[in-house]
Amino acid sequence: MLACYLWLSWAFSLFPWTRVWSESLGDWSLGVIRHLSLSIVASLPGLMIVVLIFLLTWLIIRLVKVVLDQVAAGRIQIPGIHPETVSATRRLISVVIWLFALSAAYPFLPGANSLAFKGISLFFGLMLTLGSTGVMTHAMSGLVLIYSRALRKGDWIRLADNEGQVSEIGVLATKILTRENYIVTVPNAVVVSGKIINLSAESADGGVNLTTSVTIGYDTPWRQVHALLELAARRTPGIDQQIAPVVRKLGLLDWYTSYELQVRLLPTTKLPDGRNALHSSIIDVFNEFGVQIMSPNFVMQPKAAVVVPQEAWYAAPAVAPQEPEK
Repeated sequence: MLACYLWLSWAFSLFPWTRVWSESLGDWSLGVIRHLSLSIVASLPGLMIVVLIFLLTWLIIRLVKVVLDQVAAGRIQIPGIHPETVSATRRLISVVIWLFALSAAYPFLPGANSLAFKGISLFFGLMLTLGSTGVMTHAMSGLVLIYSRALRKGDWIRLADNEGQVSEIGVLATKILTRENYIVTVPNAVVVSGKIINLSAESADGGVNLTTSVTIGYDTPWRQVHALLELAARRTPGIDQQIAPVVRKLGLLDWYTSYELQVRLLPTTKLPDGRNALHSSIIDVFNEFGVQIMSPNFVMQPKAAVVVPQEAWYAAPAVAPQEPEK
């Protein structure tokens, strides 16, 4: 475009009757150049202020990063900020500082008071307002998850129909790695509004509480069932043997008793692997002692009462308590 303008100015200067057009183009060009030069010179102080604002902002963010890195390492304690929330806190503080810096630098930008600049700002503000409703809902839900510490990366959780390990807690969604090695992405708003069962919440070392249930008929002594389940837990690899297994009777149902076994897995044992190994041990132990894992159902009253005689209460591997010496 500049080359075309220079060529026209030169071509008009070749002929006497168009030479005045050439001079007019030259005067107009000089006026434009003069106006641009004066505008650039006038905007230099504002640009310097903008540079200083952004430089100061960068230094403040670097200082915040250093402090939060010390919090993450456990060298500094700040009330309300925990090591697992440092990453989100850093991003949140950075966004707030940069927004404040942009607000402070806006009046000093060249053309900030022009109608065109104001129109563009209004257009982008309208787009952000109309299009960010859903995004802000998920983002705020993500902050709730992070700062409530309901979830942490690496936790084993149950969420709706999904069970797996939390692989990522993002701004908009949470990702869960299932036992099938699938990645399930759940929007944060759905996570917050649903029921979360965190199997790792009370574990400082990353171990997971594993529970499983089994139903056994009333003709099997409950003491024997307790001993069998505890023996199966002791024989299962990947279970923390420092924490004793817990056996509970969940219910006395119509035809059988429901038992629950709870154990703690080692931090290196994944939940699906530990559950599979525990179930295998339970089957082996019950088969070894001749106790069938089968829930009876009666269509008529049995001829003999389905009870356990007292002399069979402590069938192996159950151990009767020692009577005190008289």
